[in-house]
Amino acid sequence: MAPRSNAELAAEWDTLAEERSRDTYSGTDLSFSRVLLPTVLDMVSALKAKTVLDVGSGTGALTKQLSLMFPDVTGVDASPVSVAIARQAAPSVGEGLRFVHSTIEEFAPDVAQFDLAIANMVLMDTADLTATLSAIARLLRPGGAFIWTITHPWFWPKYWGYQDEPWFRYDRELFIESTFRTSTATSAHTSTHVHRPLARYFRELLDLGFTVDDVREPIPTGADMDRYPEDWLYPRFIAVRCRMAERTVHSHGSG
Repeated sequence: MAPRSNAELAAEWDTLAEERSRDTYSGTDLSFSRVLLPTVLDMVSALKAKTVLDVGSGTGALTKQLSLMFPDVTGVDASPVSVAIARQAAPSVGEGLRFVHSTIEEFAPDVAQFDLAIANMVLMDTADLTATLSAIARLLRPGGAFIWTITHPWFWPKYWGYQDEPWFRYDRELFIESTFRTSTATSAHTSTHVHRPLARYFRELLDLGFTVDDVREPIPTGADMDRYPEDWLYPRFIAVRCRMAERTVHSHGSG
């Protein structure tokens, strides 16, 4: 399909917001509660950070968990419906938690202010990867950490069954619209994700001055695997932790 704008992608998440809120807070979304959330929390557990940015915070399930670990946490999301849902429970969590309705590109100031940024299942849903990563780089202090998770570019096409479609090419950027689903439920709504080769993500990060210090391909085990309707034959996600160079990076590909 043709590329989508940030506004169009945000509108999709508006329609999914109530559903996603129920799934993530109740634990119905097994991959969030049993795979992604524990992986991200483990990757941040040893980090000493005061100011934390949750990029694409959605309805706030991860953001609120982070606010229990760090004193100053900001969630930013382009979906106004998602942000409204997240704010409803914010006062009961802590004074150091806030949610902002904005794209990350518009939110990024000229000076870095965060020790840690997290983008959980966001980068494969952004219209312009270069602009998104450049904004995150501007927001991070020198030496700051950036943790991101995405659907695994190699294995996700196999999981969804489009790896043999004539239009699919692993080495291309492709906007793909499909019915939104989790392992245990199928939505009535559609969403768009962007396939990009894995090397694209790392090239962009290296160009911005990031170094990589942890890479994981989490797979549920034991009782967690038993909760799924079918066993995982391969990783569905990849999680990466990076460090910003000990210097301020203002932009990528711009003057």
